[in-house]
Amino acid sequence: MQNLAVVQRINSHYFVLMVWAALLLLTSQIHPSLMAHDEGNFAAEARFMVESGSWLARQWWGNPVYTHGVALNWLMSSSYSVFGRSDVAARLPSLLACLLSVGLLYRIGQQLLNSRRAFIAALLLPVMPLYLQYGHLATQDMLLVCLELTGVWALLQAEQTRRLYWGMLAGSVVGIGFLVKSFMIVLPAIALLPYLIGQNSRHRHLTNPGIYIGLCAGIAAVLTWLHLSIMTYGSGVLSHLFGKLSELSEPFHPDAGPFYYFWNIPANAFPWGLFTLIGFSLALRHYHRSPYRLLLLGYPVMLLALLCLFPTRTPYYALQLYPFMALFSALALDCMAQRLGHWLPRLLSYSFGLLGGLLLLAGILAMTRIPGASLPAEVAAYGPTALGLGSGLLLLPVSWHVWQKQAPQVWVANWLAAFWLGFAIAGITGVWGNYSPTLKADLQQPALVSVLAAHAVDFVVAAPVDGETNKTWVLLTFYTPHLGHLYQQLADLPPDAYAWVAPGTEPVPGATYQELEQIQQWRLIHKQAV
Repeated sequence: MQNLAVVQRINSHYFVLMVWAALLLLTSQIHPSLMAHDEGNFAAEARFMVESGSWLARQWWGNPVYTHGVALNWLMSSSYSVFGRSDVAARLPSLLACLLSVGLLYRIGQQLLNSRRAFIAALLLPVMPLYLQYGHLATQDMLLVCLELTGVWALLQAEQTRRLYWGMLAGSVVGIGFLVKSFMIVLPAIALLPYLIGQNSRHRHLTNPGIYIGLCAGIAAVLTWLHLSIMTYGSGVLSHLFGKLSELSEPFHPDAGPFYYFWNIPANAFPWGLFTLIGFSLALRHYHRSPYRLLLLGYPVMLLALLCLFPTRTPYYALQLYPFMALFSALALDCMAQRLGHWLPRLLSYSFGLLGGLLLLAGILAMTRIPGASLPAEVAAYGPTALGLGSGLLLLPVSWHVWQKQAPQVWVANWLAAFWLGFAIAGITGVWGNYSPTLKADLQQPALVSVLAAHAVDFVVAAPVDGETNKTWVLLTFYTPHLGHLYQQLADLPPDAYAWVAPGTEPVPGATYQELEQIQQWRLIHKQAV
């Protein structure tokens, strides 16, 4: 009976976690539109993959793209094939990977900490700002994090059961990870070495044949993909792939020094970076003798060090650390909830309560249209989010004072619910998830819709484009219902053709064109028949 009660509690936890995370993710899909880079690139490449019938490489207007792995595009193309091409279909692999990551973190946290703290960590993960944002973006990052958590979970399962298939799953993650984001999978693999080597006498992973079988199977899949690609597209495949590695060896941001993540992570994970520091210090004190110490403590520290040493530093690379940040933050919240009378939870409650009041006031001002004092539209759009988040944070001193003796878990729930509410409003209002509303609204004009639905549309791009022009090109490529061909000159257009023409394209003397619409300097024209 006791075992049955434990199973029922775990199942109820899973149900709550999935509803909690799914509803939050779905709010951002009420009014979706893609971000041009990199989300739009992946979405358009997957479209070309489906329409060309060639799934071997990412495609861009007939040219294979080998700057990264291809697994995400396979998943997106499969989503298009089943559900049709849309913003949500493009984002579906990331949405599902984010949901799966929440469940995996709960299972991992049960072994590294305990069930209660694992539950808090899994609730906390989707309310970490940057993590939630990438949870609904059609990019590779969430899939990579999910794979890494799958590998850690499989190692823990292999340690508990000694089953061959768990080792095979753990080993295969390296090859699958390469197919997702190429060489980036090397960093977490190296970060696991202290745990794999330092505690091998206990877990015996290095003598588990399943790990080597899975590793060889994953590498064989990568080599097969590369071999078929070279046979189809030539040896340039390798130069593009390794050229990307060379590109990554150059700093992405010239001012991103070795301490970039020490300020960037707290900024993008606010306020959970603070709780991570508190939880990490508690973990050092209470879990330094844990059999999982080199996984709980050693792995994230090693991964952070490798990310700092890696020349290219971007906010989304740090997403790989966020699940462990959630574990440390959950540890901090749980420990403080057990001692709510302590000065630290009191200070945090009143400090963030004050911040909540300021956010509430800012939200009211942003939504109040005072003549002569109205904020820019892009700033005012955050007003409802500030109202929701501010209202939740403003209740922290109340929950601390009222529930510190009777039900301290209410204080923890207050923290989580405040950010859930704020971020849910951000999704509903389109602050998150609706990244190209103007362009998508322009494309939905009735007259334009009828033209685009009835005709294949070519593209005329005379020279390499960048900046906003390139962003618009990417989005028009994804959203145009029927694509024609890509031309470099207007003169190449056949008679009676419809085409999106890039800014700066020179007109052809004597030719007759009818301009139908203009979107962000791209002109939709109809070349008259002779």
